[in-house]
Amino acid sequence: MDSYTDDVSLLPESRTRKQYIDPVLKKQGWRDKYIKEEVNSVKSDFKNKRFIFFDGNPKRGVDRFIDYLLLD
Repeated sequence: MDSYTDDVSLLPESRTRKQYIDPVLKKQGWRDKYIKEEVNSVKSDFKNKRFIFFDGNPKRGVDRFIDYLLLD
C-alpha cells in the first residue's frame, strides 16, 4: 500500500468499497448478479425486485441509498 491508502479514513467511499469490501464479498462466494450497489431504498420496489439505482442526482431530503444489497 502507498501512504495514501494506509489510512482507510482518507480513502473515498467508492475506492474503500472496491479495495476492501468487494474482495471479501467475492471470497465469501457472492456473485456479481446477486450484488446490487447504490440502491435507492425509498423508490425501489423490493417485493418485486425492481430496483432504482443512484443516478448522480439524488433528490435532497427524499432519496436514501443502500451501499450494498445482497440478494439470494
